[in-house]
Amino acid sequence: MKYVVVRGPAGVGKSKLTRNLIKYFKGKKIKVKALYPGSLRRKYRLSFSVKDKIKLDNLFIPKAKHLIDKNYLVIFEEVYYYPKQIQNFTK
Repeated sequence: MKYVVVRGPAGVGKSKLTRNLIKYFKGKKIKVKALYPGSLRRKYRLSFSVKDKIKLDNLFIPKAKHLIDKNYLVIFEEVYYYPKQIQNFTK
């Protein structure tokens, strides 16, 4: 499995690092924040608790696995506050 998790506070250069990694490794980016629209949270009645963020992450992990199976480096970019959320990727 090939993936990278880019995490850090707002404004530190996560997007720039991600762009450089994608260019260098010809990878695919999954910008997690784009997958958290309010309508999706309302549909599933989710908050931003660790449990609910993991539920939302599980919606895009199948796409990431598909890209990894096709030999792409997948880069997840997000401000992760919860270690459990990152550990969920390894399952």
